[in-house]
Amino acid sequence: MEGQVDLCRLDRSNLTGYAKENVTVSLEYGGMMFTGHKPLIRSNSWNIQFIAGMGPFYWKGIRSEIVQNDSLGIPHIPKRTLEEWNMAFQAGAGVEYFITSSLALELSSVYRLMIGSLWPTMQEHILIEQVNGFQMAHVNLRLRYYF
Repeated sequence: MEGQVDLCRLDRSNLTGYAKENVTVSLEYGGMMFTGHKPLIRSNSWNIQFIAGMGPFYWKGIRSEIVQNDSLGIPHIPKRTLEEWNMAFQAGAGVEYFITSSLALELSSVYRLMIGSLWPTMQEHILIEQVNGFQMAHVNLRLRYYF
């Protein structure tokens, strides 16, 4: 079992249409992830392992103000910020190579789902869809020392 602290800011989006050129969105989050590693295959110098974890995260989603556009029928929409605490879950796999009996190099990849809803920031006029979870993939390279 291990713990880690994550802080991140994401400000690139995959918006399309009118929203792509006229709306900015960002997501900031911070939290703790408690993770367990279960060896699936072991040898003297390396392990292949399953990784699973969960933890509390605070997130803040921001959608910019949208300027009125009469020709497209888009009203003025004020900036909107949402923030709250939710849980995040992750699962993945990794390979751990032992350089010495107590020093190891780990390469792993995990899929993370952070629960959260940006529904109140969405608007029908600009065709931004509802979001009920934030998904991401992490690739990690770690140097571990075992006591």
